Amino acid sequence: MKISIIGLGLIGASLATCLKASNAEVTLIGYDQSEQATISALAKGTIDQAATTAEEAIADADMVILAVFVEAIKHILAEIGPMLKPGTIVLDVGSTKAQIVEAMNLLPDTVQAVGGHPMTGRLTQGVDTASANLFQGRIFALCPTRHTTVDTKNIITGFVESLGAQPLWLDAYKHDEYVAMVSHLSRLLPIAVITAADQKDDLIWKLAAGSFRETTRLASEPLGFWRDVFATNPAGIATTLRDVAAQLEHFAQLVEANDIDSIADHSQQAEQIWQRLYGASQRGEKNA
Repeated sequence: MKISIIGLGLIGASLATCLKASNAEVTLIGYDQSEQATISALAKGTIDQAATTAEEAIADADMVILAVFVEAIKHILAEIGPMLKPGTIVLDVGSTKAQIVEAMNLLPDTVQAVGGHPMTGRLTQGVDTASANLFQGRIFALCPTRHTTVDTKNIITGFVESLGAQPLWLDAYKHDEYVAMVSHLSRLLPIAVITAADQKDDLIWKLAAGSFRETTRLASEPLGFWRDVFATNPAGIATTLRDVAAQLEHFAQLVEANDIDSIADHSQQAEQIWQRLYGASQRGEKNA
C-alpha cells in the first residue's frame, strides 16, 4: 500500500513512524513545505521516499494523509483533487472539521474522503519529536463526508485501530462545537481574563500572584496554529463562549445572592466529573 503524508510535523511524522513500526508492507512518501523537515524525515527513515511537491507526493497513492494547518488543508484539497487516482482515500488530521468536510465534499466522485482529528499532541512540534506511541489509547475523531462509503468507513476504522487509537465517528459540526468547549476555549479564556483585568488600573498587577499566573499562562504564548482554529470554527467557538458566559452570569447571580450552598453543589458536581475523567491517571502518576 502506498501512503502519501503531506506535512511532516509532530502528527504527520508520528503517523509515519507508527505505520513503519506496525506495517512493513506500507510504502510512505512524505512531503513538507519545509525542505529541511522532508530531508530530516528521509534521513531518519521516517519515510521511504521524499517528494518535492504535493503533486509529486500523491502520484499513484492509495491513501493521502493531510497533516498541515486547517487553512492549508483546504487549499491542498482543491489543488490535488483532480490529480488523485480513482479509489484514493483522503484523510486529514486537522483540528477543526466542518470546513474541511465541506471542502472534501467537492472532491471528484472517484475518490473517497474522511475528516479526522487525533485527540493528542505535545507542546514540542516537528519531525524530531515524532513518536510511534503518540496515538496509543487516544480518541481519533472521524467525520464522514459525501465521499465516505461503508467500505471506506471500515478501512479507516481499521487504520486508526492499527495506530493504537480509538476511532470515534461523529458529525463534523458536532465535533467542532464539542472540541471548542474542551479544547479551543482553553486558549481564549486566559486572554479574556487578562483583558478584563487590564480594564482596571495598574494597581491590579501588584496583586497578581501565582494563581493568576497559572490561570493565564497560555496567554503568554503566540497564537501560532490557533489562528487557523479560530478562523475555521467560528460557529462552534461562538456557541461555547456564550454557553460559558451564561454559566458565569449564573455564578455571578449566586454570589450576589450569597447562595454559597448552590456554589458548593456546583463545585462538588464539577469535582466528581473531573475525578471521573482524570482521577485515575493522576493517581497512577503519583504511584509511578
